[in-house]
Amino acid sequence: MRDDKAEEFFQQLVDEYEREDRDVLSRLQRTDGVLQTARDALAQVASPGLLIKAVSAQEFMQQVRETQKLPPEMSEFISRVVSAIRIATVFGVAATQALQSIRNQADGFDDWWEPHSKRLQEDPLARTFWLLRNVLLHQGHAGLTFAKLDAYNQADGTAVFIAPRFSGVTVKLLTQQQAEEPALILTQRYIETVDAILAEAWSIWVPTAVRGKRGVGRIHFLER
Repeated sequence: MRDDKAEEFFQQLVDEYEREDRDVLSRLQRTDGVLQTARDALAQVASPGLLIKAVSAQEFMQQVRETQKLPPEMSEFISRVVSAIRIATVFGVAATQALQSIRNQADGFDDWWEPHSKRLQEDPLARTFWLLRNVLLHQGHAGLTFAKLDAYNQADGTAVFIAPRFSGVTVKLLTQQQAEEPALILTQRYIETVDAILAEAWSIWVPTAVRGKRGVGRIHFLER
């Protein structure tokens, strides 16, 4: 059963935004706010992996396989990873959609957007996050599995660096090289791709004097 009051409220909200955000700057600022949510989510996870005290990576992974349990700090870390990727996925894709709201105000937008849109559709990484977003929104499933963990010995041999990677169906969407990289690094790379497109839009349609209003930071993970 449809909720007519909810639909009416939503339409009023859309109409209000349309009235308030008639200029390109306002719409780009809103788009930037959407993407900033993705950046903030990634900022909550400072590294693509976690240091675990262990004799060796091999022994640690053997213990995990035998006990079918992760150390508490590892379980908490993976939970934060999943949350960060979920949020970044949804809001990263949403930013590409929100960006298109300037179409009627920005001269030449369609000619500019066409090659970017094509590149996003053809790029394995961008397409992966688009599909993950659809699965998450329409089926309620994160579309993420971290059954595969990488373990690396630290130089001094006193700890192991554990980095979750995508696995299952997800890796089939990626290139072989991408499938070997930590999941958080791939997520950051996708958000940076969207960020670069948005930055280009700012450089084209926002006067130089007011470009400083974008004022957003960048996320850089620690090197493993």
